[in-house]
Amino acid sequence: MGRSRSARPLAAVEKIIAHEIAARELAQEALSLQNQRWNRFTQNPGEAFWELRIDASTLSSHSEIWWSNALDGQVLPSRFGHLLEAIHPADRDVFHRALARHLNDRNARGTLCHEYRLDIGQGEYRWTRMSARLWRGDHDQSQMAAGTLHDIHQQRMQEQELTLAATRFEISREMLHDGLWDIEVIAGDPANPKNAIWWSSQMRRLLGHTTLEEFPNTLEAWSSRLHPEDSQFAINAFVAHVNDHSGQTPFDVAYRLRHKTGEYRWFRGRGQTRRAADGSPLRVVGAWSARSPTFMPATKSVSCTRPRRSNTPPCRRTSAN
Repeated sequence: MGRSRSARPLAAVEKIIAHEIAARELAQEALSLQNQRWNRFTQNPGEAFWELRIDASTLSSHSEIWWSNALDGQVLPSRFGHLLEAIHPADRDVFHRALARHLNDRNARGTLCHEYRLDIGQGEYRWTRMSARLWRGDHDQSQMAAGTLHDIHQQRMQEQELTLAATRFEISREMLHDGLWDIEVIAGDPANPKNAIWWSSQMRRLLGHTTLEEFPNTLEAWSSRLHPEDSQFAINAFVAHVNDHSGQTPFDVAYRLRHKTGEYRWFRGRGQTRRAADGSPLRVVGAWSARSPTFMPATKSVSCTRPRRSNTPPCRRTSAN
């Protein structure tokens, strides 16, 4: 009887210990799972997480920075002062001031994002984007900042290449004597009022205009300036070209347009259409070129909208060459 009574407390203790061991194993399993998830997050070589401790909302060059991993294989600076030194001189002060303002702004609750060039080793600067979010303590003072650092160098280089290409195109276009135009065709309808139309600056100058207000990006800006004798023909030729899903009807015609001075001048209009698999028009691009003041059409005929056959000459009102 005595042994039975003494065994009961022991069994209870064993049960408590077993429960604690099971709870500890569950906690360790949960911690292991969290570590696995964190490792997966930090396996991206182009992204790193960081944390910066701040004393009384004051940034010090000795403030320590913790990084989750290296960036593109390069170990990142462990002190704020060293991080500033690694930032490109042209970006350093701008970044420092932006971060300091964010830390001292007691109304700042969002995330600060800033892009700068960072020396990742051997003097090679790469574009990065840093995000920073603040955690405040007593008296609403900043105590910690944390965020991410992304390598955006390739994206920046691509953007610069696109900008350079656009600049070169703009310069080349301004040097051309032809006026370029571009029409995005909506629902395969060349007369759709929602079509996005672009007339180049050179096109406007050929007619004596300099501003978008004088010559807006609308089809009417062109059609309303056609000579009454050429209007129906030119419009029919354009529509026939766009609506021919076989792509065999060309658009290469001569017609007169009203100049800003009120006089009519001869132009050669050409266009090509990019089409979908079923032949429906997607985009029409082309150019105007001014004819000489003495230019006169060789022949005059009515508009022809039949598709061009291999043994049939182009359908035109006049020889545009």
